[in-house]
Order: sequence, then C-alpha cells, then structure tokens
Amino acid sequence: MQAELYRFKDQESLEEVTVYHPTHGEMLIALNPHLTPTENMEKYFKLAAKADRGFPHIRRRRKELEDQLTRLEQGTLPDNVQVADSKPQPDGPPPLPKRYKGLAVTLFRSTDGFTIIRGKNKKANHDMLSRAASPFDYWFHLADGPSSHIILKRDHPEHDVPESTMVEAAILCGLKSSEKTMARQTSCTHWSRMYERSRALLTGK
Repeated sequence: MQAELYRFKDQESLEEVTVYHPTHGEMLIALNPHLTPTENMEKYFKLAAKADRGFPHIRRRRKELEDQLTRLEQGTLPDNVQVADSKPQPDGPPPLPKRYKGLAVTLFRSTDGFTIIRGKNKKANHDMLSRAASPFDYWFHLADGPSSHIILKRDHPEHDVPESTMVEAAILCGLKSSEKTMARQTSCTHWSRMYERSRALLTGK
C-alpha cells in the first residue's frame, strides 16, 4: 500500500483500494472512509507492529500447551496443573470507543464479548452512522419503520460474528421500538452493503 499511496493519497471517503504485492499479487485492502488513505496506512502499520509484539507470547504459550498435551497423553502431567487457562468475560458494558464520545448512546456487551452500541435519539442515530461507525461494523434497524439504531462493532472485514450476538443486537433494536413496529422484521445493514443474515435468524428462513 505504501508503494502505491501516490495513486490515491488525495482521494476521500475510500472504502477499499486495490494494490499489487510482489509476493501475493493483486490485493484488495479495506479502508475506513472516515480516515485519509495515509491515516489508514498508519493504522495498519500500528496493527502490524502490535501483532509482531504479540507473536513471541503466542509461540511461547503454544509451546507450553503442546508440552502439557504431550505430558497429559503420557500420564505424567501433575493433577494440580491446569491445562486450560481461560479467563472469564468481564462483566458490565465495554469502554466507550473514542469515536462515540459525546454521542447520546448506550453500550452493551454481548454474551460473546462483542461491543453493541444503541442510539438514544434521532441525532445520536444519525451521528453514529455519519461520524462514528467503521466500514467493518453492522448496522441494525427495523425494516420499513422507525426504530433505534444499533451498531455492532467488528475489528476487521473478516471478523466473524456468532449468531447469538446477531440475535442479541436485533433484540436490543426491537426493544426500543414502538409497540406498533415491534412485530416487524429487524434488518442488518453492512456499512457498504446489505447483510441479510439477521432477517433469516429472526424469521427462521
């Protein structure tokens, strides 16, 4: 991306760019339209540096688990050693993302640990979509009727969301809607295209 930045660095509101990688060939890179191409590139650099810092810990932990598995299979693992080191999900709502500061929103944490954000009024609903949502997020609202707006946060385009979290976001959307619209379907819109999965989840089709 850095080598071809000259082609699109002055363009605005880009959601993706196509660049050529000497090893992998042509690649499609998703961008945050609220950031400039240069800012997007710098963000990717920071994420890559963070991943590089984490790899040694991942390799160390993997070796520890492989050693424990080998000893468990051989029957030499002491009874007081915990094979799995799982941490419980924190209770309560997640911290407010920086982009949402100053907006009238309510935060929720799904049972799978995803951040769900609901607007409290029409202005907040508009500001969530126009100022704060990222191109990777999912947007929930009642189909063909007024309702609160829900943003389901994702970290990247390939970030899979469990069905349980999708249903919870749809329910949160329906709970703040008027009684007249409660029976209507809840639709989920990707920031750049329709995401029909939520309708299927709620209608069973």
